[in-house]
Amino acid sequence: MRAPKPLRIISASNPTVSDFGLIEARLRQLTAAEDKARNIAFAELALRDVFGSDDSEITAAIVDGPNDRGVDLVLIDHNNRVIHFGSCKCVTSFKNSKKNFPGDEVDKLVSFFEDLLFRRENVLTEVNPALAIKIREVWDIVESDAYQLRVHLFSNQAKLAPAERARLSEFLTRHDIELTEHSLYELAHGVARPFRPNFKKKLTPFKTDALRVDQDKARSTTVAVSLASLAAFATDKDGSFDEKLLSHNVRLFLGNSNEVNAAIRDSITNGLASKFYCLNNGITIVCDQIVGMPNGYHPMILVNPKIINGGQTARVLHECARSVVPLEDGYIQVKLIETRDELLIEEIAIATNSQSRILGRDLRAFHAFQAKLAAAISMMGFFYRRKRGENSPLPENQTIDMAKAGQLLLAYSASEPTLSKTNSNEIFNDLYDRAFDPSQVTPDLIVAAFLCHAEIERLRQAAIAEQKLAARHSFAESWIIEGHLHVLFAVGEILRREKLDLTDFRTAVNRIPKALNVIDKFVRANPKVASYRLFRLASSKLAILDLLDGITTPSESYAVQSSFEF
Repeated sequence: MRAPKPLRIISASNPTVSDFGLIEARLRQLTAAEDKARNIAFAELALRDVFGSDDSEITAAIVDGPNDRGVDLVLIDHNNRVIHFGSCKCVTSFKNSKKNFPGDEVDKLVSFFEDLLFRRENVLTEVNPALAIKIREVWDIVESDAYQLRVHLFSNQAKLAPAERARLSEFLTRHDIELTEHSLYELAHGVARPFRPNFKKKLTPFKTDALRVDQDKARSTTVAVSLASLAAFATDKDGSFDEKLLSHNVRLFLGNSNEVNAAIRDSITNGLASKFYCLNNGITIVCDQIVGMPNGYHPMILVNPKIINGGQTARVLHECARSVVPLEDGYIQVKLIETRDELLIEEIAIATNSQSRILGRDLRAFHAFQAKLAAAISMMGFFYRRKRGENSPLPENQTIDMAKAGQLLLAYSASEPTLSKTNSNEIFNDLYDRAFDPSQVTPDLIVAAFLCHAEIERLRQAAIAEQKLAARHSFAESWIIEGHLHVLFAVGEILRREKLDLTDFRTAVNRIPKALNVIDKFVRANPKVASYRLFRLASSKLAILDLLDGITTPSESYAVQSSFEF
């Protein structure tokens, strides 16, 4: 009998004109409210749609402009201890989108990172003020803490040519800097779920019986797969990690904690690969169709596969395979779910992700207490966004995000400004009961904290704008950029000492000048400590309380940073 012709696996990741049109529509959406330059709108697209940044983070992160050395955005993720550098290129026609990311940007980036990594201080006089501010902050961070550096290339065109990518990757790898490319295809299929990838991947299971369950709207098959086979499955044709596998919901999988990745990697490199099947929760893949015999003994073709749980594991296995870490002795459980039901896919993603901060939020979003808060806040003329990504029918200044509310409450009513600043990723986990204490938190309190902080944020944005416009040799630091949550904390403490109601937002706003004065005294008492570090010290709370109580002027009892003089 003649053997059937093997099915050829095609990576249909060549972008189409509709992909280009989708990005164009997104750019128009971002520029609709104000007269925004195209390059700035594209950088905002990257920050908002890939990293999930909010407005204040976006304003602070964009450094695009003259003398930017090829760096258009710098996003510092303190929660995960990662500093992201982005280079953005946005063409104006689909014809030009077929060209590769400009190779001359590689020289700019290599030159920039050499200056950054070797702390060549003359770079501060060669770049624009916004980038100079970020460079100083990065130097301050990496001198005293372990942060990972990552470089992202964003464009609405093709990726770097292989030779240019190899050149940039070789340089960055020497300094342990990770490189990720986000081309037109990846951006288009991450911006909106309805425009989904159309590609196929081959998965080869280890020869053991599969567990099969057929249910309404879904067919599930659970198989064992060798770690090496899974790593091959997660690899794109150019050897990089196949980002299409995570394109269903970018925000659910980007920015995972280094601790989780390290634990997965350690279980392999420490000789525990043979126990990996027992130690790891496995991977869940949703696809449109499973082609082949899903009995555990034959290769299968997955149409439009998406890893909705286990993205961290897949990334680490891919990295280990590239680092020639032995994977042959290990296996992993892979659950394949064949369905086209978008609602079911969303439910599976929420139910199966136990390590994501998104899970904590989504679970809390449906608590009766949060539902009551949302209903009451809507009657006050505001929209309370409980689920991340939920569209608000009201403008931004009337939209209160649940995560933001928790952060503000932690500083304003729970009197924990440092935790509010440094542990915001725990708002829906360990800090939830402190932030949303049902005996203290009311809709009026949330609205008051939101409106009071909006006034403080207005001052903060003005400070950011002023720094970006400052003379290139001027590096006067505006502490409110880092200390805004401590100002809100001080407002709350002032109201308590005056025995006034924290839910009265007008009174709260009127106390902002007094709070600013207190925090300014605190900063002046510690002139050699950078604001970035000062407001992350646990002792900052007690020092501010001392000032409020008039006990003493705080002495310089903090770790002293070297001062910058230019």
